[in-house]
Amino acid sequence: MLGGVSVFMIGIGTWVGLGALRLVGSLSAVPARLATKSAGAEGIVVRMEPRKILPFLSTKPIECKLSELRLANRVTPMVKGDDMRGRMIGRAERRSMLEKKEEEREKMTLGGVLVRPFGNLVRNMSGWIGRLVGREGFASLYVNGKAWKIDARSGYLLDDGVALDRLLKAR
Repeated sequence: MLGGVSVFMIGIGTWVGLGALRLVGSLSAVPARLATKSAGAEGIVVRMEPRKILPFLSTKPIECKLSELRLANRVTPMVKGDDMRGRMIGRAERRSMLEKKEEEREKMTLGGVLVRPFGNLVRNMSGWIGRLVGREGFASLYVNGKAWKIDARSGYLLDDGVALDRLLKAR
């Protein structure tokens, strides 16, 4: 019994630890004349810098042609509307929707001032655990056949990912 639990815990720890591998730190489109000669392309070259796993490790930027990059899906966020159809929304509209949900949630609480912090803790932890274990919020980017991950929920994508969707093709 103890051996099974320890094998399970080792597996979960490995899964969480390997989640930081192949994360994209930054993507930038540069003219081919400014790129290194290893890319050997004309027009626009994409320079991808991996995110550092440990602060003291150095990373080497990867430069490749636009045709060598593919997204698994579009990065632009999709939100289900009331009519259950997917529709595109912007960051401001998403924020207002979340604020409305939070106001409704506050109205539904029966004034449990002592219980409310635990409810917030459970809600925040469930989002964190889903992101860590279930890999929610990561978009797959394929560079020369290797899968990389873009953190699509952290908020650093330009124009909510529209610029990345225009630059790269989805599979």
